[in-house]
Amino acid sequence: MAKVQKDEIDKNMTKKEEIYNYIKAYIAEHGYAPSYREIGTAVGLKSTSSVYAHMQDLFAVGILKTEAEEGTPRAFRIAEKKETDPILKCLLQLKYEYNSTGNFIINGREIALDQMLEEVRNKTEIGEDFTIEVFKNVITFMMKFGGDEE
Repeated sequence: MAKVQKDEIDKNMTKKEEIYNYIKAYIAEHGYAPSYREIGTAVGLKSTSSVYAHMQDLFAVGILKTEAEEGTPRAFRIAEKKETDPILKCLLQLKYEYNSTGNFIINGREIALDQMLEEVRNKTEIGEDFTIEVFKNVITFMMKFGGDEE
């Protein structure tokens, strides 16, 4: 089998996407998950705590799954088809574009990504308020700049 190389990972992706793609390739090659240190080395993160933080986001939104207790090494897997969820991709993109490592703030309440995903999907009051705020910001941007990036 071909060895997984960092240069095979698209340089324009976010760290979480790089981590996800590295894990996917590593599992395909080895049959088990990489260690946090191996992930960090592959994607250019020196600190395993940085890898851990990114991994927690991937677990929180359901892209990665584990049935093991916290701290069990290599005890995670890729979740099936969750990564194709368009609402999830939109929420992650918002966090990435604003370099946010925190939660969403809606009507003074702090809401984690996984909870916001459920709020938007279930069209709760919080989900609707969030959607309206996003649309208002998009419309404001388009009115201000004409919607053109050129």
